[in-house]
Amino acid sequence: MMLMRVMQTEQISTNMACVNGLYIVSYNIRGFNQGIEVVNDLVNSDPPDIILLQEHWLTPVNLSLIVEKIQSHYSFRKSAMSDRLTQGPLVGRPFGGTSILIKNELRAATKCIFVLIATLLSGLEV
Repeated sequence: MMLMRVMQTEQISTNMACVNGLYIVSYNIRGFNQGIEVVNDLVNSDPPDIILLQEHWLTPVNLSLIVEKIQSHYSFRKSAMSDRLTQGPLVGRPFGGTSILIKNELRAATKCIFVLIATLLSGLEV
């Protein structure tokens, strides 16, 4: 059984679900600097077991910022800008990027089963 509800305010839209006792949140943060405080608030108030972040816009060198800010969760993360940065200086705004954050207590029961780099798909088994 899957329960889904949508929480909306002026600035955020977060999808939440409880699946087999796991509390899962999916959130498009529209840029790390813009959305990380909402993620911090969520983690500090009612920490989900799994957080799926989209559009963090971080370059590969800055992916560690997620780990620094959200220490209660282990993260699997990918920058969408790796190929773009190899083509020279970045022109225009940053884009893409995904992260899967797993509560530290669940880390031992989590295994990365695949990462498909070309389309930035990740799969985890919990």
